[in-house]
Amino acid sequence: MALITCPHCGKQISDKSSVCVHCGGRIGAEPPQLKKYTSLTNEEKYQLEDEFYYKLHPKYGKMIGRRASIKYLKSKSSLAILFVWVVWAITFAARYLKDFIEFPLNNVLFLLAIAVSFIILIAVFIAIIASSIMLYKTHNRLIIAIKRFQKWLRDEKQIIYEPSFKSRRFRKYFDELNLKLTDY
Repeated sequence: MALITCPHCGKQISDKSSVCVHCGGRIGAEPPQLKKYTSLTNEEKYQLEDEFYYKLHPKYGKMIGRRASIKYLKSKSSLAILFVWVVWAITFAARYLKDFIEFPLNNVLFLLAIAVSFIILIAVFIAIIASSIMLYKTHNRLIIAIKRFQKWLRDEKQIIYEPSFKSRRFRKYFDELNLKLTDY
């Protein structure tokens, strides 16, 4: 008895069996032709995405809705950074006026303004840190959802899907992601 490789799943089976015990594919038959996701029409792509994200896995459907929130978080972070710089510039200008121009400014009010500016700076930094953590978590969950979509297309629909990413870091994370170890 010799071992041969199944043309469908690639696992070792007996040469006398007519059906693979692992995948159920017929040994004499041609392996199914895999389609590419890029060759599908937009309507077919939308139907596949709707079936996976909204019917089979609704929690991933929520993630797709969060793609827009990633852009919102990025804009909110940049707005917070701009606000920090404006507050710092105003504080610096007030200090400059007080020290060098001898602008008549009450010391108590000036110290109060500095304290309020400092508190605002701390609050903005906390907001920036929190939004960057949320952005990181959202990116990771989106990548996990895309990886599960790729696996579902390959296993259930026999379609090859290769997503593109803007950064190498996300591509590397996507390639190294082990779905058996993820909770989401």
